[in-house]
Amino acid sequence: MLVFVVSIIPYVNLIAMIVCGITGNYIYYKHAREKLLEIKLAPSSSEIQRAVNIAHQGGVNNAVVIVVPILMIFVIGILAAIAIPNFVTYRTRGACAAAKADMKNAYTASQAFFLDQPKGNINNADDLKEYGFQKTDRVLIDVKGTVYSLLISANHPDCDKTYVTDPGVT
Repeated sequence: MLVFVVSIIPYVNLIAMIVCGITGNYIYYKHAREKLLEIKLAPSSSEIQRAVNIAHQGGVNNAVVIVVPILMIFVIGILAAIAIPNFVTYRTRGACAAAKADMKNAYTASQAFFLDQPKGNINNADDLKEYGFQKTDRVLIDVKGTVYSLLISANHPDCDKTYVTDPGVT
């Protein structure tokens, strides 16, 4: 739901700008037309000057032009205050999930390695490439051990956890 709300912010802003522009122009021209009618019907120059001064003041249009953009910025600020912390949380969760997935894939590839070479020794993750292991970008993974003492650790720079297997359990 939050993603939907955040994704429509530019469109809401665009619609609000169009509505405010149309409304503001309508109010301004209606106000100006009334003042011009007053000018045409005014019998003296002092009343003409007064009508011109009122027409130049803009009336309601100034309030619409100033208040509506401020309100839109306020609403966008509230939505951003909600969305940005959630985005950071989701990004961190994604980084942790990538580290866990790489650890699981390294374990699966190491089991395939040990099926082919039961007495073999794994020194790093590059030894598992021919068994289908591909490391995710920015995930730091370390794989060492034999079939009886396999140690795998995985970490992502954006994740605050390091995932480690128990070397005694395979």
